[in-house]
Amino acid sequence: MRYTPLLLLLTLFSCKQEKIKVLWDTYPSGRPRTVYYFNNKDDQERFPYLYIKNGINNTRQPIAYFIEKYYENGKLLSSGLNIDDKKTGCWEYYFDNGRPQARYYYRNGINKDTVYYWYPTGKLKRSLIETDTLQHCWHGIDYLEDGSKAVESNLTKDSLNNWTYNGQWKSWYHNGKPSFEANMKDNWSIGKWSEWDSSGNLHQGIKPVNITL
Repeated sequence: MRYTPLLLLLTLFSCKQEKIKVLWDTYPSGRPRTVYYFNNKDDQERFPYLYIKNGINNTRQPIAYFIEKYYENGKLLSSGLNIDDKKTGCWEYYFDNGRPQARYYYRNGINKDTVYYWYPTGKLKRSLIETDTLQHCWHGIDYLEDGSKAVESNLTKDSLNNWTYNGQWKSWYHNGKPSFEANMKDNWSIGKWSEWDSSGNLHQGIKPVNITL
């Protein structure tokens, strides 16, 4: 059978399954706070789990659902997929002016792959890139709002999503000149560190310095 472009378009739309939208909770003003989206009516009614017959037993299968959270002014706060009450895939966060604030990628509720943060102006503020999945190692760069590099570091992250500096850590002034450099272990400098004032004068020391994200 041959389809005209219009008929083909109508056929595609008729096959598209609409998600079930559920207003989960609201602000005292009545405006939406949290909205859930389910793939179908059955998922909505059986949420949070499907029980599937497996021989003489039932297998519990978590239901995937998409979440949108809102500011009271109606602007989107965050959105992403949940499975078994764990964030999964790409989650995006926004300032109350509608601009992107952060983007995370999750697997079973754990940050994976990349993390990005932005200033309210839309300029990139921080990027974190996973360099070793097994050891939970990341490489981070913080930027000033003018786009110049402020900090470059190496980090590890535990199962509770706590970040710790481990490895080389460097920072710069607005003019691009170095500010501080050290090797870190569990957020403390180890060995000799170097610090420069704004005029470029160097001071070095060995007393441990604490730096946290």
